Amino acid sequence: MSNENEMDSRRVMMFNPYKFWKNVYFAGEDSLSSITRKAVETSSFANGVDFILNAYLQYLRMQKEITTQITDNMPFASRHDMARVAKLVISLENKVDRIEDTLFDDLEELKEQSAALTGHMNERKEAAAGLDDDELQERFDKALGTTKELLTKLSGIEEAVNEVKAALATMNAQAKPAARKGRKSPSQQSE
Repeated sequence: MSNENEMDSRRVMMFNPYKFWKNVYFAGEDSLSSITRKAVETSSFANGVDFILNAYLQYLRMQKEITTQITDNMPFASRHDMARVAKLVISLENKVDRIEDTLFDDLEELKEQSAALTGHMNERKEAAAGLDDDELQERFDKALGTTKELLTKLSGIEEAVNEVKAALATMNAQAKPAARKGRKSPSQQSE
């Protein structure tokens, strides 16, 4: 029994790393913070940080230039090319919308004028039943003049539509070479 009492009295204490770290931390905190503060306040530290920042910015610039060169030499459209084509397409869509609106407005106006002309012609036809040939010829000439004005307007609309088609073809032709600018064709790559 005495051996058992002796063993109980000699309890083994386990090492506690948390308490050890806590003691080390509080013992060295003031000295480490003062050393760090002094190091940060020196001009050599500022110069070192400036050097690291400049080196990082030069690295980013070099990476951007290399990426740009690689994308320019690849047979694929770059982000810049796609953005340019998208701007051209949006501009073209706006122009087509404006022309379409103008065309529909002009067509509505032509419909109204032709309906008025038809009604006017019917009235004249009824009135012309009792007229002589000279008066009939004069009225017919007026109606013919109005019809020619309508045909002139219709020709103008047709020319505008043809100009839009030509502009679309030109923009499509310009967009294709621009996307391939600076790139080798498949025949050049095989050589």
